Amino acid sequence: MVVATASAEGSGFGLFENTARGRFELTRDGELVSFAEFHADGDNVVVPHVETVHAHRGNGYAARLLDGMLDMFREQGRTITPLCSFAAGHVTADPRHRELLAK
Repeated sequence: MVVATASAEGSGFGLFENTARGRFELTRDGELVSFAEFHADGDNVVVPHVETVHAHRGNGYAARLLDGMLDMFREQGRTITPLCSFAAGHVTADPRHRELLAK
C-alpha cells in the first residue's frame, strides 16, 4: 500500500511511505528520484539504506527525502535509527533533527 504523506504544492515533489516495499520514496513529477529503505520498530523507524536513482544524483534529493521524512516523524511522534552513514550524518548535522534520534 502506498500512502501519500507529504508534497509541496506546485513543486512537483511528493513524499510517500510505501509500506508494501518497505521504503519512503521521493518523486518529482511522478518519477522516483530517491528512496530510503526502512522497517518500523514501534514508533521508531530504522533506516539501513538511502539511495538516489543514478540519473538524479547530485541534485540534493536524498537530503530532501530525509528532511521530509524527519518532518513527518516529528509530527507523528516517531523517532529514527539511521544505520546508513548518509542518513546518520544528515540527522546529526542538523540540531533540529537530533531530537528525533532513538535513545
